[in-house]
Amino acid sequence: MLDFADLGGGRRDSDAAQQAKNVDALLLVLGAFAKNALSDLDEVSSELILSDLEQVERALKRIGGKRFSSEGEVTALRQAKSLLEDGQFIAGSIPALPTGYNFITDKPAIVALNVPEDKLSDCRDAYALAMQRCGTLGMPSVCFSAHIEMDIARMELKKERTQFMHEYGLNQPGIDRLARTTYSKLGLISFFTVGQDEVRA
Repeated sequence: MLDFADLGGGRRDSDAAQQAKNVDALLLVLGAFAKNALSDLDEVSSELILSDLEQVERALKRIGGKRFSSEGEVTALRQAKSLLEDGQFIAGSIPALPTGYNFITDKPAIVALNVPEDKLSDCRDAYALAMQRCGTLGMPSVCFSAHIEMDIARMELKKERTQFMHEYGLNQPGIDRLARTTYSKLGLISFFTVGQDEVRA
């Protein structure tokens, strides 16, 4: 089972940052209503970057006080420091990053953008700047409407759900799109076990 840290919805505090260090991936849930989606994304990512930058600087200071230190470790930490100072996440950028460090920005991250219902069909255009920033940070993004997702979840008939989603230009619920995005980002596949009375993934 994957562990996610949800760092949206006002949970950007030290407890959330600490929790994020013990998960497989980060899910940044951003609301695109009263607040600007781009500024919200920048606020979240900046706090994560600053948290890792502090850890890198402490590590470099500690290593600098040792008589013998690993040149590879120092080089990797300096590379991480440079990336963080440029406002970039570490994830996927430093293959030789030593074990023992648990950087938040080294986790795969996905952005889920909760948008108003009338913006769902043109989300990519309406929030183009936020989408571009997600791409710069290496984060795939999924647009969804929490209200629509609740309505879909309450519908028991598949035909009813399909017709309802069609009205909003959706081929599948947001939760399904998020699952596919997560699989792709983490390089996961499903194995199926087939029995006489059930099939399990």
